[in-house]
Amino acid sequence: MRGSKDKNNDVTFNLWIVCKYKKGKRKQHGIEYFAYVVYKAQVNLSYIHQDYRKRFGIESS
Repeated sequence: MRGSKDKNNDVTFNLWIVCKYKKGKRKQHGIEYFAYVVYKAQVNLSYIHQDYRKRFGIESS
């Protein structure tokens, strides 16, 4: 995927950050941050987060 380039060859992408509160799950507290670089995405951010979490589980197993 490519972002948009300007005359200086700089590339611009949208960066979406999802913050998830752990709420004591698995005896952990605090906030998890997930950053996603997207280009021309036409779907909901929570869908992207859920989809990548599934893919990460599959690829890391």
